[in-house]
Amino acid sequence: MSCKTLQSRGFTVELSSKKDVRLDHNLSIEEFNRAFRKYRNIMGKAYPQKKVELEQYEADINEISQNYGPCFYTYHKMFSAKAAAAIVEHNIVINWSKVDDKLLNLVTHNVQSRACAHCGEFDHTSKFCEKAKHGIPTLSQGATHIRNTDKRGRPVSNIAGAELCNNYNYGTCYRRECKFMHACSQCGSSGHGMKTCGLAKQQTKQPRSNNENAKLDKLSNLSKASQKEMTKANI
Repeated sequence: MSCKTLQSRGFTVELSSKKDVRLDHNLSIEEFNRAFRKYRNIMGKAYPQKKVELEQYEADINEISQNYGPCFYTYHKMFSAKAAAAIVEHNIVINWSKVDDKLLNLVTHNVQSRACAHCGEFDHTSKFCEKAKHGIPTLSQGATHIRNTDKRGRPVSNIAGAELCNNYNYGTCYRRECKFMHACSQCGSSGHGMKTCGLAKQQTKQPRSNNENAKLDKLSNLSKASQKEMTKANI
């Protein structure tokens, strides 16, 4: 059986000319994680400088999977093929820790993000979001749009001309050097994201009705009267 040998920067790979039918199988995210972690560990031992880069790639793939489902594997196959071609044809090593925005947009062009457009959560749709139910604005006052949504379909805002990081606002940003501003899109604070903002939680609470307020006032008055009676009795 003939093999094709590739060499780049001291790294040698032998490729079989026989087609492997397993390559036609689209992996689930669980299968991908198991396989890629084995690859990452092997590469990390041989090339320690690649460890952080591959860990970031794995985090990006899992985020794409969470947002767009099975599209993640199409992106992975196209990205890895592009990286291999860059080495073979131009002897250029691609940084795997950087998301290929053009490739991601191509893969997810007609796929709607699973994230809620109002809060970025994945456990409900935009239609059933509490923010939409109570008419709470998604963006903070004073924030203006540069573009409507990011590549994952989430609303984008900016403050003083700087675009806010949606990964930071909706959860955690794993990027070592993020080009976006890490500040809350609700209150503008740099100490937390929108997901943990006290102002956002306060706005999400449903206001009490007039009847409920009247009942609370009545109970409060009764409590005060009872305390007065107890004070007189002690005297």
